[in-house]
Amino acid sequence: MTENNNRLINLLELRGTYTTGGGPDKTILLSAEKHNKDLVNPVVVYLRDINDDNFQIGQMAEGRGFKYIEVLDRSKIDIKCIIELNRIVKEYNIDIIHGHDYKTDMLAYILGLIHSKVHLVSTAHGWITNSLKGNLYKWIHLRVLRRFENLIAVSAATKELMVASGIDAGRIKVIYNGIDDKHWCNSDKHMSLRKELNIPEHSFVVGTVGRISNEKDYLTFLDVASAITDKIDDVYFAIIGDGKGNEIKDLVKYAEKLGIKNKVLFTGYRSDLLNVYKTFDIFLMTSITEGLPNTMLEAMSMELPVVTTGVGGIPELLEDGKSGFQYEVRDVDGLTGRIMDLISNNALRDQVSEAARKRIEAKFSFDKRLQIIEEYYQNICLNKRKEQ
Repeated sequence: MTENNNRLINLLELRGTYTTGGGPDKTILLSAEKHNKDLVNPVVVYLRDINDDNFQIGQMAEGRGFKYIEVLDRSKIDIKCIIELNRIVKEYNIDIIHGHDYKTDMLAYILGLIHSKVHLVSTAHGWITNSLKGNLYKWIHLRVLRRFENLIAVSAATKELMVASGIDAGRIKVIYNGIDDKHWCNSDKHMSLRKELNIPEHSFVVGTVGRISNEKDYLTFLDVASAITDKIDDVYFAIIGDGKGNEIKDLVKYAEKLGIKNKVLFTGYRSDLLNVYKTFDIFLMTSITEGLPNTMLEAMSMELPVVTTGVGGIPELLEDGKSGFQYEVRDVDGLTGRIMDLISNNALRDQVSEAARKRIEAKFSFDKRLQIIEEYYQNICLNKRKEQ
């Protein structure tokens, strides 16, 4: 690799996901788009599962001003994938490989063995630990991360978990996710979807956005919806996102069992999230685990009052009682009571919404985050932590 002395850094962003991805993918693509191109030349590489016929990251990256490459991923250990990634590292004279999940971090580590002058970085976005498979992947990933000199945690809570697993705290830098608050703003330009979704204009809408998977605990979301609709008729609930299997069908069945099918909307994936948030009156998150959720950043930036479980990095993002409200996991009564308070109290909704927006502007600006991470990349190369 070429000598680095505060010059253009060739960065390989390496990530694996499915269909439309999630919060980390928004961050990766926006970072690549907005990097100072005099400092960082990003090459974004995504592993594409050969069986994923609905992979849309390429469409999301199109026309955004950076090099985007897809590499087919055929199996757990795909030698052809490693060969192709090795070719990319050589062709683009890569200085830093930045991985974002357990598989791309393992691949980055292998590439680092081949290219000893390449610096390795990983961002720990959080782990899904509500299954044996999820816990196994977390265990493997944390052991791979012990091999990395340069680690980013998206929250202090994530860093604490990493340190508890045996990773040296000195290797970990907390860099919070950020959001483009100029883009994510409550503007009259954005159109409510109430007419499209057959929601009366005067009704309240409690909504959430995210992939449909077990760690989001949508069963609790539906339990809250049931408890509220027992007391208030003029309220609807919306779940925006898709999953990998039959998750939506299972949730629809649960909504039917609760007798609230006509009060809950499952839209699947939508790309018009500005309009989605414009439709909501309240944002509800019921996750049992999180890193630092992008959708909550979006909701707060769009001036929505947030009611959430206080897991992962959420307490670092949201000031409980000021810019939102936090409750224990599966606290149906607490979540229900707070949403009913917000529905009945216009002044409280306005107060919390304003505080949420100010919190984002002050602490979670994407431009500030990007400046921090560019300085981080420069310091990695200048400090030459690896023997040349």
